[in-house]
Amino acid sequence: SPAVDVKVVFDCLFGGGRPVAGHEVYCSREEFFSVTYPTAGMVRWLSVLFGVLAGRPGKNVFVLPAYLGAGKSHFLAFVLHVAALYRECRGVGQCVAKELKRYGIDVELPDLEGDLRVVLFHGGYATSPPWGSGVPTKDLLRRELEGRGPLLYLFDEAGMFDNKFGAQFADYMQLLSEAFVEAGPGRALVVSYSLASGQYSPPSLERLRRVDPLIIEMDAVRNIVHIVRRWAGIDKVPPYREFRDLVGVVPEDKVKEFHAKVAETYPFNPVALETLLLLAEESLVKASRIQLTRGLLQSALKALKSAVERGGGLVVHGDLPEPSEVVEPPPEFSKFWNSILGLYKKDEEAAGDDFVLRSVLRHVIYRSFVGRLMPRSGIYPD
Repeated sequence: SPAVDVKVVFDCLFGGGRPVAGHEVYCSREEFFSVTYPTAGMVRWLSVLFGVLAGRPGKNVFVLPAYLGAGKSHFLAFVLHVAALYRECRGVGQCVAKELKRYGIDVELPDLEGDLRVVLFHGGYATSPPWGSGVPTKDLLRRELEGRGPLLYLFDEAGMFDNKFGAQFADYMQLLSEAFVEAGPGRALVVSYSLASGQYSPPSLERLRRVDPLIIEMDAVRNIVHIVRRWAGIDKVPPYREFRDLVGVVPEDKVKEFHAKVAETYPFNPVALETLLLLAEESLVKASRIQLTRGLLQSALKALKSAVERGGGLVVHGDLPEPSEVVEPPPEFSKFWNSILGLYKKDEEAAGDDFVLRSVLRHVIYRSFVGRLMPRSGIYPD
């Protein structure tokens, strides 16, 4: 399926729109929650955000800056679905929590007094500035935030507003964030940015930092195994008895140690998962097509499909994508990479149908690539 489009989800849930082809899974509550693994971070921030909307004391400006594909849009869609549930449950937090528990999402949520109002601004769709015509003033923005009931403002892809409307948008965000701070609990502003590698920071983001916002950090990459299990419908790991045949070939204490690791990484071999996570690190964002959560999940599911098709018990390096499909070396590194890639292809051809040998070769070439760009101890195979 395509990446989450927060505007499409908002239109479906709050505007009565129909889902765009390919986006049905994100608009359907049943399907969306069924494929959403609630990480500890998602649950925590959900609780904090709706706590503020319920009137609990605390900061009410949230900023979500992360690289493209880190899971920002999925989190915002998660918030929108919960907000829609609050409307159906007439603000009763226990009702919302009960519905979420049906999908294995366990979170305590407060009651909201009055109808929750949700406003979305999406930089990718903007043809006019969020303030409409004229020049925004603090008094005008204060009046926008008045009214009964909790109010949630969401800005997705806010950096695109910077690109389209320049310094005026940065000025607007400063005034808006200050107005929210003055309004206090019961009002919440959430602003997301897709960051690019490098030092550039959108001007509006710098203005938002002046009100000392809460920074929402995504933890999906650290939970990728659980996310894959959720998408693949895997609800159990192999018991130790399935590993006993290794005893005798390998000391029993090592077998038990390996099984304990597999229990944490299943359906992945622990070392193959480590390689995949290395390729998804933010520091390699311009050198790898495994683009944080989204690309990592796609690559992980393709590798799982490969393992299932060959009848393997675990995803190993031989199931990972071909290096040429994943790696985009920096210009200064391309000569070295092309050289080792050529050697790898020759060795792979010589290995023929020997899957184990080809898996070892793929392990070595990926570790060589990562080790060259991010030197650290323990990077190479023993």
